[in-house]
Amino acid sequence: MDNTGPNAVRDYLVAASSRGTLLILQPAEPPDIGWFLLRYSPAGAFQGDTWHETIEGAESQVASQFGDVSPPKWRKVTGRIAEAIVAARASTA
Repeated sequence: MDNTGPNAVRDYLVAASSRGTLLILQPAEPPDIGWFLLRYSPAGAFQGDTWHETIEGAESQVASQFGDVSPPKWRKVTGRIAEAIVAARASTA
């Protein structure tokens, strides 16, 4: 089973910023070396990513970039990145 690239099945944490940007936290590989904070537009277009040692570091990035005063309400999703984007989009509703 190919567990890399866009078809990889992973556990993600998803949320949305106060401005509607879709936020996806993806564990870095190998496990326990940090998190990638992936950002997508509400339409699902990739907008960038950053690496963070901790979830709290990613939350600080969200606060500084989007002005969010409270941390995102993360929800766990298991699936492919496309499914994580859909789940993050549902967080804006």
